[in-house]
Amino acid sequence: MKVVDGAFKDMTNYLTTAKDIQGPWSAPIKLNGVGFDASLFKDVGIIARVPLASGLLTGRYNAKTTFGKDDHRTFNRNGEAFDKGETFSGVDYQLGLQAADELKALFGKEDLIPYALRWVLMHEAVSTVILGTSKVSQLIANAAVDSFPDLTDAQMQK
Repeated sequence: MKVVDGAFKDMTNYLTTAKDIQGPWSAPIKLNGVGFDASLFKDVGIIARVPLASGLLTGRYNAKTTFGKDDHRTFNRNGEAFDKGETFSGVDYQLGLQAADELKALFGKEDLIPYALRWVLMHEAVSTVILGTSKVSQLIANAAVDSFPDLTDAQMQK
């Protein structure tokens, strides 16, 4: 990610195809484009992965938070083991904490999960979201975001 301010992010886009969801899937093809917009004109949808930035956008972490030695948030912050974008969506941990604090102030809430998921789902190009859960209660709460009110234009821009 090169740009992390504003409603749209400057991200590399990839296209992969299959006859159906079961695959087999083609190798990813790098596309030119910024954020989600390019997909709107190519008749494709976006499957958003890691929408909570490895937990940064849950609002639950701070500078004193530690992760287990086998947790990728400990050993892959700079892409040491696999693609850097897989850990905290490629954003520096301290910068991510600062952004989460700003979002907490914007929404007046500590729990950022419904706001982060709603933000992603409000983009027309997003077809679905893949996010990890470790508890059934998280799955139920994440699914409930479908009935969460839309964010305002001002909130979307922040």
